[in-house]
Amino acid sequence: FSINDRERSRIAGSRILLLDDVYTTGATAHQCGGVLKDAGAARVDFIAFATGNDFASGFFAVRD
Repeated sequence: FSINDRERSRIAGSRILLLDDVYTTGATAHQCGGVLKDAGAARVDFIAFATGNDFASGFFAVRD
C-alpha cells in the first residue's frame, strides 16, 4: 500500500476509518494503518463486517 504524494496533505492530521469486508489475520488493517499513520494521519480506526476466523468466538451467546 502507498499514498500518492499529491494526497498527503489531505491525510495529514485526519481521522480515518478503514472499512473491510472480512477480518482474517489483520494484515490488511495493519499495513494500511501504518501507511496512513506514516503519511501523518492523526488517528486510524478499523472496522470489518465479518471475521473469517475464531476471533469472535466466545463473545456471543449461542441460542438453541
